[in-house]
Amino acid sequence: MPRRFTVLLIAAMLFFGASIIALFTLMGSRATTNNSRPTTNTPSGSIQLARTVTAFDTNKPLEPSPLLDGSGLEVPDFSLVNQAGQGVDQTVFDGEATVMAFVFTHCELACPIVTGRMFGVYQKAEGLDTRFLSITVDPTRDTAEVLTEYAAKFGIEHSRWQFLTGDYTTIESIATHGLRFAINEDPSDDNLITLEDGSTMRNIQHPTKLILIGPDRRVIGIYDPYIAADMDLLGSRLRAIQRAKARG
Repeated sequence: MPRRFTVLLIAAMLFFGASIIALFTLMGSRATTNNSRPTTNTPSGSIQLARTVTAFDTNKPLEPSPLLDGSGLEVPDFSLVNQAGQGVDQTVFDGEATVMAFVFTHCELACPIVTGRMFGVYQKAEGLDTRFLSITVDPTRDTAEVLTEYAAKFGIEHSRWQFLTGDYTTIESIATHGLRFAINEDPSDDNLITLEDGSTMRNIQHPTKLILIGPDRRVIGIYDPYIAADMDLLGSRLRAIQRAKARG
């Protein structure tokens, strides 16, 4: 085979290969940007909490991640009830790190993923002094009894993981005023949820991140349950917090 033809053939193959790689890269970028999974809404004037904020100092794992330092994000005072009907207030966060999420039991989009991935972290955190807390954004339907049944589906031990319900205004205040996330009624008819009695309800747009709260009620990390690496980083941080606690 002539040398010139061989060189041209190799060049053509390299160009074709590079084009294929570029095409797949572009497709992946578009899929990441335009994916259909729920996103976190942020009220105007807030920092961009839709992004994950996972970085931390391994020597000071309870310090807020750099993007959160000085943000003023913290859990405000509140009064709700847990799945056992017991009163719970902001002191539930005091003294230990807590992994928190917002969910609702009739959710068909994000919540099964959020709670499922949170359950994975919960399992791996067995033996650690870590608390887990889920707050419903649909307290009218999600009574204490309903939340008990929801937790039972995952095999959740209530001493480590509580589910809170109560006054909607209080719940909205925690999300919007304390943590700067938004809760909205989904305007899309495509996302209507059919209930057991045949009636429908609108989907509720709410935070879909796992939020790490420090023992002083400050937000110290935000993790995306759709990203496996984020869940690994959250687990690593919880173990680092335990080690730091052991060192005193």
